[in-house]
Amino acid sequence: MEESKYLEIHKEKMIAFGQMIKEKRNELGVSLENVAKETGIGKAYLSRIERGDRGNPSFIIVYELCRYFNIDISNILSNPAA
Repeated sequence: MEESKYLEIHKEKMIAFGQMIKEKRNELGVSLENVAKETGIGKAYLSRIERGDRGNPSFIIVYELCRYFNIDISNILSNPAA
């Protein structure tokens, strides 16, 4: 797979991840501020992830958000070509 196609798929996956986080947060009625306090991730950074403005968060950020929202991380980390 050419690199530009991989990056495009990766970006799409991270945008979908941000949308998933926002949906989960809204379902639980939890504010960005509360998620930030519980995960140690900055409120502004969380907002950027939810909006898709932060295309490549680190593994630990993804892990902490998956843990907090009880999301199976393997769905996020699976091979984009699969």
